[in-house]
Amino acid sequence: TKLGVDIEIIRQALASFEGTARRLEKKAKLINGVYLIDDYAHHPAEIKASLKALRAFYPYKKIRCVFQPHTFTRTKALLPDFATAFAEADEVVMMDIYGSAREEQGGISAEDVVAEIKKHHQNVVYQPKIDNALEYLISTASKSDLVITMGAGDVWQVGEKMIEKVGKVEEV
Repeated sequence: TKLGVDIEIIRQALASFEGTARRLEKKAKLINGVYLIDDYAHHPAEIKASLKALRAFYPYKKIRCVFQPHTFTRTKALLPDFATAFAEADEVVMMDIYGSAREEQGGISAEDVVAEIKKHHQNVVYQPKIDNALEYLISTASKSDLVITMGAGDVWQVGEKMIEKVGKVEEV
């Protein structure tokens, strides 16, 4: 090849590539039939793209997006964009804002985000903490559900705890 890399090495590398972590990462199919996916998306454009891809790939699933905004300043600055980012989700489960080491609070709350999203989406619920979201999802689960945990914080733990509590049938 032009770069001096043996074509067989390139083939082997591509064949073993498993994708990137936390980008529409399929986690499990749970015993209750729920599909579980995790995604790092935390910017409105990423959220829209991920949800659009899920809708195209899983047209008959009820997409339940568990979202955790990341940082107060970003959430406040992008609030109008967050308001319309969840159009492809059937339900938005909003958690508290995940701050950063230098920004533990400020100027906006998850309830503010919920209020803005509700102007454009009729099915939005507020579940502030990991355990709240977990219990809500388990108590309302249906085999037609696809749950996607989304955000740059620790929202991924909701999915991991669902796997622990419900049990998985298989990797998906």
